[in-house]
This record gives sequence, C-alpha cells and structure tokens, in this order.
Amino acid sequence: MRERQSEILTLAGEMIQTKGYDSFSYNDLSLRLGIRKASIHHHFPKKQELGLAYLKYRFEAVKDIENQLRNSRMNPPQKLQAFLDLGVQTIEEKKICPVSSFQADRWNINEEMNKVLTKIEETELSVLASILKDGQSSEEFFFIGEAKDQANLILSSMKGAILYAQGQGLEFYQSTMKQIVTNLKGSPNN
Repeated sequence: MRERQSEILTLAGEMIQTKGYDSFSYNDLSLRLGIRKASIHHHFPKKQELGLAYLKYRFEAVKDIENQLRNSRMNPPQKLQAFLDLGVQTIEEKKICPVSSFQADRWNINEEMNKVLTKIEETELSVLASILKDGQSSEEFFFIGEAKDQANLILSSMKGAILYAQGQGLEFYQSTMKQIVTNLKGSPNN
C-alpha cells in the first residue's frame, strides 16, 4: 500500500513541476501509472488530500536540506552555493520549482495546504537568512540591511531565474546566481 502511495506522490510531484497543481487530473495519473482512478481515490480520496500529502513530503525534504546545511562543515559561501545549486537540477530536468508551482495556484488550494506551503516558504527563507547572517558575521559576505531581507531578495531572484531558464537556458540561471554571489562578496567600501 505504501509503495503505491509513493508511486502516486512521485508522479503527482512530476506533474506539479511540469503542468502545475491545477492542471493535472486523476485521469492523467491513472493513465501514466496504468491503474484505475479508483485506486488513486482509494489512497487520496480528493485531489486536495493528494496535494496536501505532496506538500508535507516537500516540507520534509526542505527540512532535510536545512539540517544538512546547518550541520555541514562547509563555510557560508559553500553553503550558499549548495543552496543555489538546488535550482540546477530542476532546470536540467525541465521542471519548475514545486513550491513555485503551488505558489502560482495559491488561491486555488485549501487553507490546510496553504499553511504547509507557508511553512515551506518560511523554512527556505530561514535557511538562506542563516547562511547569509553567518557569512556577514565571518565577513565573507557584505550587504546592506538585514539577512532576512537579503534572503527574500535572493530567493525571489533564484525562483524567478529558474522560471526564466526554462526559455533562456541553464546558463541564464547560472549567470544570475554567479552575480548574486559576486555582489555578496564585494567589499562594502567599493
């Protein structure tokens, strides 16, 4: 039973990242999995339950990334690069960020899904702000303002660059992320 749920969640995640949450159906899933729609409904009676399960799965994945980066021996620039590199795989697989996909459909999802989505957003921002604050403290990063505000700017740029790279190519994302890192490493006296 768990194996079938996992298969459904995995395929739903792929469709969320390629079509968007609102743009796939249980019929799409059943055709791709070679099972009846009733089997999907058995595991996830409503699409919102499937969406919630996927968001909870994504939240755990973001928490894992947070723990890996916080417990890593990497310095702040290396941690930042590891965080920014998360977008590369998404682009290479011709997908969009699953969080961004749900954000685009935010007004079409229920309150419980919105709460989990907000927790994911807050965790992503917190991880990035922590890396930036550590880099500022160690004088490896220079920026004006609060680390959380810089995290907002960088994460927004990162997510936007992932979308732009779908048309402009991976190089667009990489050069955008390189510019972010260059800006952070510049001296405040320049």
